[in-house]
Amino acid sequence: MILSNLFAMIVVIIIILGTILIINKPKIKDIISLFFIIYIVFLAYIVTSKQIIYFESNFTPFKEIFRYDFASPLFFKNIIGNVLLFIPLGFLIAYKLNLKHFYSIILLSLYFSVCIESIQLIIGRVFDIDDILLNTIGGIIGYLIFQIFFKKLKK
Repeated sequence: MILSNLFAMIVVIIIILGTILIINKPKIKDIISLFFIIYIVFLAYIVTSKQIIYFESNFTPFKEIFRYDFASPLFFKNIIGNVLLFIPLGFLIAYKLNLKHFYSIILLSLYFSVCIESIQLIIGRVFDIDDILLNTIGGIIGYLIFQIFFKKLKK
């Protein structure tokens, strides 16, 4: 029920902002800004939503990563999901902040991921060091996609 409400809210935001952008003949930066807003709303929902937790907080690197069988549903949800969750962040931060250095995206992805895990710990969810590693990898992938995208765009 909550997920359908979130989906409905995102659809309404897209329709309203999309209509405004169409009327104003959007530029690429306007479309990316719209996507950034939608992404932040989605990320905030994921971070703060209560979920059934099957494990305790994890402060040991790679403990949860190696817990799942490769290609199992939990592998995709936890491992792939955490990487995919931060790919847009890496792309969007690189674009919005005009980042040129690889280490900047590593530090920012790491910073945002630590903040998210800390918030989850405070609100009664779990802290997982592996999520931080996976989110940071996702941010790096997003940054690399950004670099490829804009190199092709410049040509």
